[in-house]
Amino acid sequence: MSMTSCKDSITLNSSKVVNKREKGICVVVPAYNEYSRISAFMLEAGEFLRRNKDSVILIADDGSTDGTVNRIKAINCCKRLKILEFPHQGKWGAIRSAFFRAEHKIVAILDCDLSVDFDFVEKNYKFFGNVLFGNRYASIETEVPFNRWILSRGFSALVRFLTGVYVKDSQSPAKILKRDKVVSKAMFEMEERGFIGDVELCILLERNEALIEEIPVKYIYKRGGFKVIKNTKRMFSDLIRLHFKYFWGDRVARRSS
Repeated sequence: MSMTSCKDSITLNSSKVVNKREKGICVVVPAYNEYSRISAFMLEAGEFLRRNKDSVILIADDGSTDGTVNRIKAINCCKRLKILEFPHQGKWGAIRSAFFRAEHKIVAILDCDLSVDFDFVEKNYKFFGNVLFGNRYASIETEVPFNRWILSRGFSALVRFLTGVYVKDSQSPAKILKRDKVVSKAMFEMEERGFIGDVELCILLERNEALIEEIPVKYIYKRGGFKVIKNTKRMFSDLIRLHFKYFWGDRVARRSS
């Protein structure tokens, strides 16, 4: 699938926003080369689906090459757990593609390592605003190495300084979104496909005047998946690019008008 056809697919599927299932939750879980921990995830996913008969889980596979997809197919025994296979495009490319294929009014996003577990979704899916973020660093139950805590809090401070985003934990792995016009518009306008997509989503949500809520959430750090040095360097350069894209571009436009 080419990038163009992927964009066209999202355009066509975005019209489904008016045909939402009122009951249950759709949980979108991005996955890339998660073979070593997908079995543990599947056990927890099965328990969640047994407790929530109207809910579904969409695993958005981002072109895994380690047998993740085959492993899921081999052990999956629930029709309400579905795997969507996409060419490798980045975490947020896979999430967006899955979001526009969801049929439920409520769409949650969790990571495959379940550093924030399904309990967050089950307890908090009835909220007032357009989007609910779990704030890892507002919870006394969070368990994370000190160096990762410093790195994450430093990046969050840099996000606020360069973008003005007021969400305190923009990189939170736990989000619940209402699939309404405001959120769907922000998701459709997104262009970032990698990890920095969280920040772009926050920028676009705020520009579309979405009501964003944040609550403390228990987060247990899990090793693997995120390559700290490589991905942090990339996210820093992407954040600088977002700053010039959304804020310097606005200033130039205002001066020329």
